[in-house]
Amino acid sequence: MPRPLIEKYRYPQEDLPRYLWRVQYTGTNTISNDSGLWAAETTSSSFSWHAFRRRVINHFTWKNRYPSPFISFFSEEDHAKNWAEKMRQAGREDVEILCVDTQEDCMEGIYVFKLSEMVRNLRIWRSSLAKPARQHLKNGFFCLHHVPREAICEESVVL
Repeated sequence: MPRPLIEKYRYPQEDLPRYLWRVQYTGTNTISNDSGLWAAETTSSSFSWHAFRRRVINHFTWKNRYPSPFISFFSEEDHAKNWAEKMRQAGREDVEILCVDTQEDCMEGIYVFKLSEMVRNLRIWRSSLAKPARQHLKNGFFCLHHVPREAICEESVVL
């Protein structure tokens, strides 16, 4: 169970956009299966401030291959579609967009964070993030460990 530090930074469920979009493709660190979406690393839940900050920076420094405890999302569908198209053009396979309903009851215990607030609250320099990740500051969100399958309301394949 996550500890008070991350509870402090958790974005209130009632303030989340109704829908978040996830771009999923072969080779991403996030696993999609019958029970939902799973981060590459699901064992850590108690972080010091510095460790949490480092994990956020590592997650948004895409060239690092450390298993991340986070799953990224967009709050704007068009941004997700554009990103999915970039991934497809870059040769990624099995690109799809998943829509997550943040107001589903099963999302109540999920820790979701707003990227722009985390950058501010954790005093992360924009230059610490991968250049493409900086584009996601406005509408980027991420969650800790897992999104239940019941919250995924739509899946569309990008051709």
